[in-house]
Amino acid sequence: VAIPEPTASDFGAEGWTEQQVQDIINHFVARGETLQRVYPLTPLQEGMLISYLSDRNSTAYRLFFRLSMSMLPTEAMLRHTLDYLAEKHEVLRTAILYEGVPQPCQAIVSRQAGLEMLDLTSESDINAAAAHIHQEQLHRPLSLTDDSLFRIVCMKTGDNSCQLLVFMHHIIHDGWCLPVIF
Repeated sequence: VAIPEPTASDFGAEGWTEQQVQDIINHFVARGETLQRVYPLTPLQEGMLISYLSDRNSTAYRLFFRLSMSMLPTEAMLRHTLDYLAEKHEVLRTAILYEGVPQPCQAIVSRQAGLEMLDLTSESDINAAAAHIHQEQLHRPLSLTDDSLFRIVCMKTGDNSCQLLVFMHHIIHDGWCLPVIF
């Protein structure tokens, strides 16, 4: 039995042509990801997208916080936790689509949250090194379509300590969501 090709309505992408659906599916497949669902943007998200498109290097709406921990999680522990959070809260797997679609929207894709592990123990001033990494992360280029809008950088600061730098773009969350996610 042949499995039919998915259509726009299968994803909630009302008003899309079959070619637009296939182009978006192919875009994510080329990245090793799968399109799962499409939702309209809220008016607030539309405003953030307009701001992003007017200045893609702006750090507006890039939200970071840094946590000091008196434990050192392994990469496997953090990956497991991030995968659990992304499975439970699909918004953490959001991509913002605005090119090649009839209307900008948010798409849920099979995407892992970003995770980077760094060792700062050889730095003479660990706090200055962590602050520098914070600034690098803040100013690194960001694609609302292709980059994870939720990521963590774990910076080892000692044998049993670290700092976690947590990044979320405001287009996928607000302050009310933090207690739900964490």
